[in-house]
Amino acid sequence: MGTFVSQTADADGDGPTNYEEHLARTDAQNPNSRLIVRTFTPLPGGGLTLTWNTISCKTFQVERSTSLASSQWTTLQANVQGDGTIKSFTDTNPGSATRLFNRISVSPTN
Repeated sequence: MGTFVSQTADADGDGPTNYEEHLARTDAQNPNSRLIVRTFTPLPGGGLTLTWNTISCKTFQVERSTSLASSQWTTLQANVQGDGTIKSFTDTNPGSATRLFNRISVSPTN
């Protein structure tokens, strides 16, 4: 494994490791090339809509947690097929938690 697919290095200093950028097919040497949530829109009465850019041939999932601990994430939607377009997910049932975190992740299997 070379430097640009290191499990822990972050060549461009943008936060995701080179390995995470490899999985997401972003440029590990360009800090402007990263998987990010484009919009986060709260809904009246609770809930939210997230949008993000997808990459062809990658599968994404939307996750939620009440903690940033890595073992606490629940998948809200799995197997979102990337096709190079913007995808969205609406969570209309956030529950009663006072604090929630959401994220988009890339399946490491494709």
